[in-house]
Order: sequence, then structure tokens, then C-alpha cells
Amino acid sequence: MKWKIAILVLAATGSALAVPASVTPSDLVGTWRCGPTVMQRPEVTVTTSDETTNASDGTYTSRGTIVTTLPDKHVTTVLVRSSGTWELKGDIVRTHVQHGEFLSASDPSITKEEGQRLQDDQLRKKSVFEDRILEFTGTRSRSIPINSMYKSAVVETGCERI
Repeated sequence: MKWKIAILVLAATGSALAVPASVTPSDLVGTWRCGPTVMQRPEVTVTTSDETTNASDGTYTSRGTIVTTLPDKHVTTVLVRSSGTWELKGDIVRTHVQHGEFLSASDPSITKEEGQRLQDDQLRKKSVFEDRILEFTGTRSRSIPINSMYKSAVVETGCERI
């Protein structure tokens, strides 16, 4: 069960796009593909990818894929969707997940109801996520989460405008 929770925790964080102070919020409007981002712990390796559309009114929608690999090589793929708001504060993008939806899992033991319950539980614990820019070119970025609940989730993410 711990690895199932880890899947949804990491899925809920998404891969928000951060920017340097010289970039304006309008520079972030559009659709971005982020990942794959690999997070490793002794009990699980989690690889995330997502496609996020930032709107000019400060809202976003995102669809993500989370692939978990256990030490015994058991692989599970989870699909999720989220929406909410985003804002730029200096070199930090703050994303507030207002709705998360568990779509499916390749492992039939993870029902849609269980996946949704785990995702809802996680969002009650933390629904605001922040990322700091490492690089931004207008069509590509590199960022890293700050104030993460999990040390293993503090890894660099690359994104590209699509």
C-alpha cells in the first residue's frame, strides 16, 4: 500500500513550470510537456511525465503519466488529470491543485475508487506546489521543486513548449 500512496503523492505534485524574474506570466501561457522525471527511493522508482496547459487567466489543466517500478521489477502505470491555478512570483511558479482525478492504473488491484481516494487524501495534506527555475529559454525549461514533502521528489524536471 505504501507504494500506491507514493504513486499518487508524486502524481499530485505534477511538474509545474518555473521561470526567472525577467520572464512574465504571459511567457508561460501555452502547453508544456515535462519529463520524464525520475525519482528514486529504495522501495520504488517513480518516473513521471505530464502535459500541462497554462491559461492567461491563471488556470491550468494537466494530464500525467506515472510509472512505478518496484525492486522485484513489477511495473505499474497510472494516468491522472488535474486542474487549478498557477502564478509567477519572482523565479517561483506556485501551482494550486484544486481538482485531481485518478483516471486509471495498469494494475487491476488499484481500482478507480481507491486511486481517487488516495489522491484526494494527498491533496488534503498538500495541494500547493512550488518550483524554482534553473533555466528558461522561452521554449525549454529546467526547474526543481521547493518545500517538497518528500526528499526523493526534489529532482530536476525538464519541460518543452509544444
